[in-house]
Amino acid sequence: QVFKAYTLSTVSLGMSFAGALKLGHYMKVPPRCSFLVLVVAVFVCTTSEIGVKQLIFEGVNDVCEPEQSARLVCPGSQFGKGSIYYGPLYAAIAGSVLPVFLWWWNRRSPGRTWLGQFNLAYVDNTWCGQEYFLRTRRYRWWSRYNYVLAGALDSGTAIGVIMCFLLLQLPREGTPSLNWWGNTVWQNSSSLLDARILEMN
Repeated sequence: QVFKAYTLSTVSLGMSFAGALKLGHYMKVPPRCSFLVLVVAVFVCTTSEIGVKQLIFEGVNDVCEPEQSARLVCPGSQFGKGSIYYGPLYAAIAGSVLPVFLWWWNRRSPGRTWLGQFNLAYVDNTWCGQEYFLRTRRYRWWSRYNYVLAGALDSGTAIGVIMCFLLLQLPREGTPSLNWWGNTVWQNSSSLLDARILEMN
């Protein structure tokens, strides 16, 4: 868990922090104000999250047991040794080696390969293709609206999740009121089946 906290969580939060600073720079917000606001936000979020987790551990019975009524699980059961998500933690090793390889490759042949423009932090086929197309074919639009587009996509995702919770789950006490494939596919997912196999073993 300590390894995960210092790798995945730290990198993802650092990228979000840097992205927020870039957005503030794009919106002509003074850098010191942006940094101060983000530091306060990190402090508030950290203390709130620690408090909520402490309340859960103190107020919920059998929080780390497989048969917990609210389906709460401990991080150790997800990322600990022998869990279903233990293997992907080794991706952190690949993430520490690949940037060194890209750096060496660009030093060997500077400006001759597209690897010099490749950022491993944003490995997503659709998004990379879209960004490449917009930056090469519509550079003026990209330079003007890129950060606004990124913020709009993130905000749209968050608003969509909130709307799904308020309209579909909350009226039925946590059970989605629509019976369709998207609400039942998780019951046959590999994650759930692997968890059942681990419980049987």
